[in-house]
Amino acid sequence: MYHILLIDDDEMLLESACRYFHNKNYQLDKASTAQDGLKRMQSRSYDCIILDLKLPDLDGYEVLRQMRLHTSTPVIILSNYAEFENRVQGLRMGADDYVCKPFSFDELFLRVQLRIQDSYKRSAVVFQYGDLQIDTGTQKVSYKGSTVFFNRTEFEILSFLASQPGRIYTYEQIYDAVWKEPLNESRHTLQARVAEVRIKLQELSGQQFIRTVRGKGYLFAPEME
Repeated sequence: MYHILLIDDDEMLLESACRYFHNKNYQLDKASTAQDGLKRMQSRSYDCIILDLKLPDLDGYEVLRQMRLHTSTPVIILSNYAEFENRVQGLRMGADDYVCKPFSFDELFLRVQLRIQDSYKRSAVVFQYGDLQIDTGTQKVSYKGSTVFFNRTEFEILSFLASQPGRIYTYEQIYDAVWKEPLNESRHTLQARVAEVRIKLQELSGQQFIRTVRGKGYLFAPEME
């Protein structure tokens, strides 16, 4: 049974969705506020999250931003805004799909199915460098059995660099791979995130594994162990 989360302040929609997905043998948790939705998301894992952009306590885009710091679970946006700019903004911020209101539950269910199928098709890889293990399936980083939490962005930076140890990746290549957009003026953001990854690797293993190549970018150096 797949487990999904629907965040929307429309109580009638929540109740109708519960009945519909229950009949499809899906378990649906409902949240009528952004804070409740974020709390539920952090307390358990979901196969898919459906997020309304217009919530009473927090902008939906901000909710999406916070979600993407912690999970790569597929997110489908619900919105009354059908404009191209709104759809693009949501997708750029990490949403996997966009459904405009009004909609049919049959369409929404199909999109949920497709997003879940896509997420499980992604092949998981485990990078093992000595005692350091990076599991892209569970998004866990461990060293001699101990683990440290890496948020989504930090994990993607680390796994991207670790996929080709010894290769120098430019700032632009890393930003494009992780944020899915050109670097522009955001180098400081990248540098700050890499610094956080280094701190956590140091806490976990006593080593950093990531080297700075001045004027070029970064590389993953497992031989530092």
